[in-house]
Amino acid sequence: MSQNPEQQADQIIALFDADVVDNEGARVGPVDQVFLDESDAPSWITVDIRLLGKDLKFVPLAGSTLADGVVQVAYSKQQIHDAPELETPDEAKSTEASAANNLFDYYGVAATSLRPSGSA
Repeated sequence: MSQNPEQQADQIIALFDADVVDNEGARVGPVDQVFLDESDAPSWITVDIRLLGKDLKFVPLAGSTLADGVVQVAYSKQQIHDAPELETPDEAKSTEASAANNLFDYYGVAATSLRPSGSA
């Protein structure tokens, strides 16, 4: 489903205010950052999985739903926790980075160029 730029902007703002739950409804953590694909649509998020400090994990938005401040992703909490790590969010911008490719492969999604959306 195609969204106009205003709908995409509203979705990005809503994602920044969302908590993430896994495919069975277990809480994973709050959204830290939203990443956009080539069409400026939100396609990945980072989730802070740590109670104290920060431990960010990248999660694709494919197959997710967003309602009432909660984004339910299509992956288990364990799968998110076990996901490969990127040293910096900049690695997610380039499909040339092997760490980013490992992440795409891990989740079984097509490699794409990602860029941070900025903060809300």
